[in-house]
Amino acid sequence: MTNYNKLERRLLNLFNSTPHFRNKIKYSYAGLSYLFNKKNYKYLIHPQASIKKLSKSKEESFWGYYNKSPINNDNFLCHSISSNLNKINILLNNKIIADSNCWNYQQGSMLNWLNSNEIIFNDLQNNKYISKIININNLSEYIIDFPIYSISPNKQSALSLNFSRLAKLNSPYGYYNLNYHNIPKYSNNDGVYLIDLLNGTHSLILSFEDIINFQPQKTMQNAWHKINHIEISQDSNKFMFIHRWINNGNKLSRLIIADINGNSIYSPDTDGIVSHSCWKTPDEVISWCNKKELGLNYYNFDIKTNEYNIIGKNKLIQDGHASVSKCKTWLLTDTYPDKSRMSKILLYNLKNKNLIILGEFYTPLKYFANSRCDLHPRWNPDFNCITFDGTFEGKRQIYEIDLKNIKKY
Repeated sequence: MTNYNKLERRLLNLFNSTPHFRNKIKYSYAGLSYLFNKKNYKYLIHPQASIKKLSKSKEESFWGYYNKSPINNDNFLCHSISSNLNKINILLNNKIIADSNCWNYQQGSMLNWLNSNEIIFNDLQNNKYISKIININNLSEYIIDFPIYSISPNKQSALSLNFSRLAKLNSPYGYYNLNYHNIPKYSNNDGVYLIDLLNGTHSLILSFEDIINFQPQKTMQNAWHKINHIEISQDSNKFMFIHRWINNGNKLSRLIIADINGNSIYSPDTDGIVSHSCWKTPDEVISWCNKKELGLNYYNFDIKTNEYNIIGKNKLIQDGHASVSKCKTWLLTDTYPDKSRMSKILLYNLKNKNLIILGEFYTPLKYFANSRCDLHPRWNPDFNCITFDGTFEGKRQIYEIDLKNIKKY
């Protein structure tokens, strides 16, 4: 929505109660806008950066989200879309080693590295969502009786949520294998779950009752509630997520932060609008959100002091998928397709406030709504390269941009 002006957003908001019709309007408008704004190139790359394609599959390939890397040492993981859309293939170094029945275009199967020998992803077994750990050397399997969403950096625990609730209320992120039509507006037996990856147990640590009763608002009454975008802090001691609620077509959201056991809950004031966020340090969060007196921006929130400041004022002007380099100097983010169907990958220096445009990439209109392909840039483990998902060559593929030759990087 951040690529639309105020009038365009107001017109689209009139159709919030009919999302299917709203998406048709957005699709038609995007096609018309492209005809008048299209550019004569499919991508541009920073002159001091280099780009290469990592995925080699003849099928469409992608990684998924922006807060984890497909790279571990010299090994490369990705998803490949099979001819049977009910399943997705798991590829190691471009060779199929497994598949999964649980996936979506935004986040795949939640595929992730546990260590140099083991990977984890979500799947369906015995009519139940589970997560599966596979040893990449001998392909032995270990089943955890619950799906994962976010893995702690120490790899000892994970957090999760109800993917059927997302299927009903936040369709690009849900799983559709099981019945989701009877999901209630909220449930005291639903919320954020903590999974012990060492013994495979799970427990509900923060219920919707806990969430709603924390700083309750009138608009939460009789509303539909959901959570999404869980991310665990670098020290594995805290996590954050977005709490969203829908009341008579009006969508409101807030950022909630808690310790890893669901206690010490905190929520910075974001005036009902919050989108993608990332941890800068275990005590600082960067979030695209709203402040009444300042508007929509990236904000840096200090959890301990409750202080905040704008990041990239008048430079970072759109919502994106942000993450911070290990040295805490660089913010990596992207933009959504503009009226020419071009999206950008951006590097912003948090110290000297310089902005570098790493690249600009075309997205064909067929990648739209639930099947869209956001760039989702993510740091490689050595922080000298990034990977991203792109469609500028006509199908989903994973690309790597080498940053080492960029001056001042």
